[in-house]
Amino acid sequence: MKKIIIFSMLLIGGQHLAQGNLQFNQVLTFTGMSTTNPYTVGTVPVGKVWKIENFASERNSYPANISFVCSNIASNAYLLNIPYPPNQLKSDGPIWLKAGDYIQIINSSAGYPSNFFFSILEFNIVP
Repeated sequence: MKKIIIFSMLLIGGQHLAQGNLQFNQVLTFTGMSTTNPYTVGTVPVGKVWKIENFASERNSYPANISFVCSNIASNAYLLNIPYPPNQLKSDGPIWLKAGDYIQIINSSAGYPSNFFFSILEFNIVP
């Protein structure tokens, strides 16, 4: 009997912890050139989740720093040093961002704008 009560409590409690299901919405591709420092590429809308599949950035044939800002706290800049051109920043795997999080490019030299590319899957959060 004790096991049945504990199992029932776990089932009921687990349902209240769920935050919703993800439903594929669209593929987003952001490309362009940063014009300010820092430059905000995009912000995750309310009710959405982004899965960044791939990204790259370069500035005057050198890597450009990209930071992911989550709950107003910036990640360390993602930077992969490649010894020979084309020097580009690249991701090693998917990065998930929730509503309100955003992507920004940080130039160490404002005189050289950065080119960027992001491939993102957007999901709706369905209760």
